[in-house]
Amino acid sequence: MHILLVDDNNDTRHLFGMAFVLAGHRAKTASNGVEALALFHQHRFDVVVLDVEMPHMSGWKVLEAMRQVPFGEQVPVILFTAYHDPSFETQAQNAGAYALLRKPIFPGSLLQVMERAALESKESSAGHAATLSQGDILG
Repeated sequence: MHILLVDDNNDTRHLFGMAFVLAGHRAKTASNGVEALALFHQHRFDVVVLDVEMPHMSGWKVLEAMRQVPFGEQVPVILFTAYHDPSFETQAQNAGAYALLRKPIFPGSLLQVMERAALESKESSAGHAATLSQGDILG
């Protein structure tokens, strides 16, 4: 999997980035929303892990901007936060996030959610492509 991890905390980026690489994945990290969007435009990621609360540009704003990119709707985004605001669940769902996870979270648990998100995204894309192919044949 090709992963984009966005968090303003250096220790979090380092820990999760290493865990992703040790699990056999390719990972890029960004410390803020501007860096994240630049990377998102330059690379095709299978999944994005995005901190909600960051200075200058929140994870909500980053997710909104990612969804405006032509391929942005297809990339599952997993939001994570240390805050336990109940309204975040609804906000995450309305923003089109795959999941909202609460910190602390173990790298193995996050990897399981990411792998499921990437698999579901690929299956969804493959199903859509197959439907289009059948329509072309029948038409």
